Amino acid sequence: MKKITFFFFILLTTAVQAEIKQLPDQTLTSTAIGTLHSVDSFLVSASRGGVSLFVYDDSLQQYRFLTRNYISALDSVTTKLVDSILIINSHDEKLHFVFLKNLPELQYLGVVDLNRPFADYTLIGNSLYIAGFYDGILRYSLQDYSTVKFVDSSMTGILVTQLSHDSEYLYALDEYNGLLRYDITGNGFGIFDDYLFVPFRANAFTKIDSLFYLHLIRGGLLVGDFNQPSGNNIIDSILDLSQVANLYNNDSLFIITEDRFLTLINKSNFDDKVVYTISNVNPLGLLNRTDSNLSLLLPTIGGGLTILDIDTMLSIRNGLTYNGKINDIYIYNSLLYISSSAEPIQLYAIDSTGFTTYAFSVYENLKNTGHLINNGDSVFVIYPDIDKLAVIVNADEPDSVLLENSITISSSPAREMSYVPKQLDNNNLIFLDYPFKYQLYAASDSGFLSYVGEWRFVSDMTSFASIDSFVVVTDRKNECTVYQPFSEFRKFIASFSLSGTATESIFYNDLLYLFVENEMYILDFSDRNNISIQAVISIPNEVVDAVIAEDYLFTVGSGGITKFDLKGSVPIVIDAGGLPGNSIVVDYNLIVVHDNQSVMLYYHDLPLTGQNQYTEENNFVSLGQNYPNPFNLETVINYSMSEKSKVQLSIYNILGQKVKTLINTEQDAGNYSVSWDGTSSSGNVIATGIYLYKLETEQAVSKKKMILIK
Repeated sequence: MKKITFFFFILLTTAVQAEIKQLPDQTLTSTAIGTLHSVDSFLVSASRGGVSLFVYDDSLQQYRFLTRNYISALDSVTTKLVDSILIINSHDEKLHFVFLKNLPELQYLGVVDLNRPFADYTLIGNSLYIAGFYDGILRYSLQDYSTVKFVDSSMTGILVTQLSHDSEYLYALDEYNGLLRYDITGNGFGIFDDYLFVPFRANAFTKIDSLFYLHLIRGGLLVGDFNQPSGNNIIDSILDLSQVANLYNNDSLFIITEDRFLTLINKSNFDDKVVYTISNVNPLGLLNRTDSNLSLLLPTIGGGLTILDIDTMLSIRNGLTYNGKINDIYIYNSLLYISSSAEPIQLYAIDSTGFTTYAFSVYENLKNTGHLINNGDSVFVIYPDIDKLAVIVNADEPDSVLLENSITISSSPAREMSYVPKQLDNNNLIFLDYPFKYQLYAASDSGFLSYVGEWRFVSDMTSFASIDSFVVVTDRKNECTVYQPFSEFRKFIASFSLSGTATESIFYNDLLYLFVENEMYILDFSDRNNISIQAVISIPNEVVDAVIAEDYLFTVGSGGITKFDLKGSVPIVIDAGGLPGNSIVVDYNLIVVHDNQSVMLYYHDLPLTGQNQYTEENNFVSLGQNYPNPFNLETVINYSMSEKSKVQLSIYNILGQKVKTLINTEQDAGNYSVSWDGTSSSGNVIATGIYLYKLETEQAVSKKKMILIK
């Protein structure tokens, strides 16, 4: 092992006005599906990090993403919808409240900290009832969605884990005894009225009409009826089931989801049933009617929505217009490329303000796209479904896209793809990262791909970087090793021990930045014969991805985005913000981060070009808020200009796709007003949702949101 000398520096920060906002300026798309509720014509889903809103598109027979309200404190969640209040349990002894009365607006009301563990909850008026496990039922007075006050409790049950209510009764599941019922028609906590004895331990119940279906821990259902005499109120059972995840019903069927199965049972004859195998879905979903079909909506594991059409014998289809786990992003030539596990490569055009609009898709029929890298306008892409690494030429020109070449690769999914230019007989090398090995492919400038060989390692790799004829690999043994590649062989150059496992590495000039937990290692490659560790410094957040833009380093991880100034001898943190993410790209005044389920855009001022900067109001233009807002049939937009200019005023949907151009002409300085009737450029009435209107002049660009409700 090479002997090295450590130089430790204290991380310096400078006081600057924060540029990276805590919340994204634009969410391009989101496949974050967790709990599901149907409200009016909208689908509301709470998941890790926030609440997303979708609307059903009849023509596409899918849901379209509208907007996302970020609540960074949310991790795994459960929810209840009480009247117009979505109550979110973030499993950290806190409850969050979101108001859904004025959809498509999502209004965050607040959060209460109960400072105690609890299993379930329900809200009756301003009384918040909590299932406190062995502490029974506790009642709190909810003051203003941010403050609660303990009022009283009931210790009737032994182990209370689920609560529900109707207009007359509060129901509480005591896992050891059965179902407790309290009369809540009067004032106060409620009066214990009756209990439904269950001979076997149950961990959940579902109320359907006047009957209660108790989910047994050992599997199956018992059917209970409070109207029957005490001791004889279990009236039926469905026992040949494994543990029930959820129970849905329509007029004639029970629809039961288990871990890997879905069972349809005739409500009039429990012996009449059909069992289906389900996979890659969360069994906790929503029974909803889309078009004329009764459908079961289930979150897809990894991101997205699966629709099971009950009326057509469980035909399965993707539920979102953009579906699945987001795999990769990059920016080239003012185009944002996005790949996902259920969609083709999609491109979004980036304007001078950072605002994006949908441009086109590459090869619509190739819908599972993996990692992306580019060499100019040529894109190397992994297609996991067909085990191919392919070259797409002129990928930024829709009329010239050509699938030039492809080569068969391992059927095991590659974890990452890296690109090393001009390394083997003047060919470029592509490294595909698999557990304990890299597979190497040569790519000629003409796009021809060939298999080179394989590098195997004793310990699994964690990051990869390259400079000139050197590649740097870190592993789980906390080692950083420098090699030179020669065909399928590699020449050892140097090795360094690290204090922990490196998660990311990136070169800038002759320096390699290695990220190990809350430390940054800086390796000096200026003398290729004497590579050394120049410094180890502390950094604010752990890093999973990094990118260089001019003299700035941007990183992202579980703590959000951090920006470093690289112009000095030591990187200096000059800004931080944003939400957690797994991948980051930067282009001029745009930062793009994805967390596998949402693509989040931050408009960010980088001193790189003289492009117009986004502003709501400046000395040249003023764009007013449309009125009325929200609107139904028509709305009016006012704007003013201090100088003569060419003017374009356009409407965009939340995906960034242009809906209609209202003004596109040269205008003198002055005040202007234009109306919009909610129709597209083709004259069709558009759907309910959030839209953006953007005013572009020769001096500045301005944009605002509006809400259309039908």
